[in-house]
Amino acid sequence: MSKVDIKCPPKQLEAIFRDYNYTFDVLKGTPKSRKTTAGHFRYEDYLTWTRDKL
Repeated sequence: MSKVDIKCPPKQLEAIFRDYNYTFDVLKGTPKSRKTTAGHFRYEDYLTWTRDKL
């Protein structure tokens, strides 16, 4: 499996790595601002670190 270097802009990184200390998460911004991509990375990060049974 090969590794891919993904470069994310600062606002996208902020959305991906902010705290999980709330229950409702809204990513707002202009179209084409990579909100969906940030949301997918954020969800993957959550699944990696959660102790919840899925």
